[in-house]
Amino acid sequence: MLKYLSRAATLQKIENLTKITSELSVFETVKKCVKEILNFTYEDIVKKRKDAVNDLFKFISESLDRSKQKQKEKRTNLHLKIIGIIIISRMKCITILMQNMLEKASQSEEAIFPNR
Repeated sequence: MLKYLSRAATLQKIENLTKITSELSVFETVKKCVKEILNFTYEDIVKKRKDAVNDLFKFISESLDRSKQKQKEKRTNLHLKIIGIIIISRMKCITILMQNMLEKASQSEEAIFPNR
């Protein structure tokens, strides 16, 4: 028990067992001590290990959720970048078409009104 509890807590458990078993037979005392050790093993060690495993599972789950969220954000950013590139390229095409139209219009205007 000293490995898992403080010295004071261990001595307190021993003192309590001594009081409880002082009037019991040897066999009953051994039974009581074994029962106390089994209870201690389950309550203090197994429970703490289960809690630790649950905490680890929760940590991993939250990490995976955050990772999925980041991946989703990266995909969203990528989609927005692609949309931005498409919009910019279309704007450039429209600008070029408008420039061509203006050039043709000015050429047509010069052909119609050469003195201007």
